Amino acid sequence: MEFHVCRNGVDTEEEIYRVTYYGKGRMPGFGENCTPRGQCTFGPRLQDGEIKLLAEFVKSQADQGWPTIEVDGD
Repeated sequence: MEFHVCRNGVDTEEEIYRVTYYGKGRMPGFGENCTPRGQCTFGPRLQDGEIKLLAEFVKSQADQGWPTIEVDGD
C-alpha cells in the first residue's frame, strides 16, 4: 500500500522538489532562484542538491507510512 505525501496528490520526488523549491499555497518556496518574490521565503534558501535530498527523504518516509525516526539528542 502506498501512502501519499499529502492530500493534494504530491506523491513523486519531482513534485515534492517543485513544491519545496517554488512553494505552494501557504508554504513558501525555499529554492535559491525561487520567484515570484511574494511566494518565496525571506529566510535562508536551500541549494538544489539539498532540496533533492529532502525530496528523496520525504518520499521514502511517505512510502513507509511515516515511521518513527529516532534521533540522538544533543
